[in-house]
Amino acid sequence: MLAQWTPRLAEALYFECVPIILSERMEPPFAGLLDWSKFSARLKESQLPSLKSFVKGLDHAALLKGVRLAKRALEYHVGSYTGLGMLPLLLHQMHARLAAGPIVSPSNVVALYNDVETERDYNAGLQSDSSQCAHAVSTAAALLVDGVRWDCVSTDGYQAGCSTKGAADAATKTATTAARPRRCRQDLVARGW
Repeated sequence: MLAQWTPRLAEALYFECVPIILSERMEPPFAGLLDWSKFSARLKESQLPSLKSFVKGLDHAALLKGVRLAKRALEYHVGSYTGLGMLPLLLHQMHARLAAGPIVSPSNVVALYNDVETERDYNAGLQSDSSQCAHAVSTAAALLVDGVRWDCVSTDGYQAGCSTKGAADAATKTATTAARPRRCRQDLVARGW
């Protein structure tokens, strides 16, 4: 099951699971090129209590066939290009976006800054262990929306918190901040978050 943005979509396909998207607004990657109804299912958030009967009613064989095809199309091959995988989709999507003309920013939104700490490789030599700061990616951004400043912070690269009361308050709104090991929290405090 998927939220608005998540790496779980790629993980579900990799492990040949049918993604169930719990958002009416989420547009999956390459939605203009891939028929996501062939390898995923979408359920409104309000229908979550009926998830079990919804899943029982799916055509599992057809969806699994679609998942296997989509998995091959969305793989990323590091090393040499073989003509397979997502690169052709990515290039097509980029071409279509460029052909559509320049991206026009909304007139009521002004980006003040966008910062991603890239000083270290967070995953180098680290195993997935809750006692480590493997995913303590520090990012921050600030926007003016209709004249109101919004500070947004992500401390793990997955979830972000935003606030009109400053970056320190935004950091408290990320679900993972409090659960971080002490030395990870100290890293955030050192950055003023």
